[in-house]
Amino acid sequence: KMLLPIDYAGIPCDLDRIRPIAQRHGLVLMVDAAQSFGSKTKDGLYCGASTPLATFSFHETKNLGCGEGGALIVNNPDWIERAHFLQEKGTNRKLVIDGVISKYGWVDKGSSFLLADMLAAMLFAQLERTDEITALRGKVTAAYEALFSKFEKAGCLTMPHPPEGVTVNNHAFFVIFDSAGSRQTFLARMRDFKVSAYIGYVPLHSFAKGRELGYKPEDLPLTEELASRIVRLPLYADLANDGLDYVIDSMGQVLGELYGAV
Repeated sequence: KMLLPIDYAGIPCDLDRIRPIAQRHGLVLMVDAAQSFGSKTKDGLYCGASTPLATFSFHETKNLGCGEGGALIVNNPDWIERAHFLQEKGTNRKLVIDGVISKYGWVDKGSSFLLADMLAAMLFAQLERTDEITALRGKVTAAYEALFSKFEKAGCLTMPHPPEGVTVNNHAFFVIFDSAGSRQTFLARMRDFKVSAYIGYVPLHSFAKGRELGYKPEDLPLTEELASRIVRLPLYADLANDGLDYVIDSMGQVLGELYGAV
């Protein structure tokens, strides 16, 4: 059994509060750092560096993408060898590569988790430009903060505020509107401008499988309520140099329609 917190939108989760819970219940702590490659916790460590296990995603929607694939971070030395076995279809082929044995065989469960060479090359080119990509995405983040801050001060919505001391990778920017109705109006008008603002995640417990497992909407009322008001805004590196002014102007017009001058 494990405890699996999530670094949502590239913002590091609060491991200082989570780690004692895992220790108290004897749980392995594994961070879902799919969205936080390059972010740093308040102690200056990169996300994925301070727990026994962590995962990154290189899906096309992430800061660095190669279509599919990801990385498993193993910080417990005792587990590294087995991680290789699982990755290599359950074989100990890594020991042959290291010159420890002459022939490999099947020693564990596993699957074909290796990243294709072409995808790895695509990813490597982006790894070499990580700082540049983060900076371009940061330009988009700064423009959104400048636009939405006055509406936040007026109580119309809230923006993300990473904890003091953390460094974020500008993976995503979201706003939480004052009502579900305001969100729906904003999304509809953004479609008129052909700007792809979209809802956040639909709560997992409300899907068919969640209902099959016995969950009901009232089990997680805060999740349900926030899900009805959150909007994710378009954020990708190329937007910084092509289209950002149009997006900001369009959103500013719609926010003016919703809330007037603030």
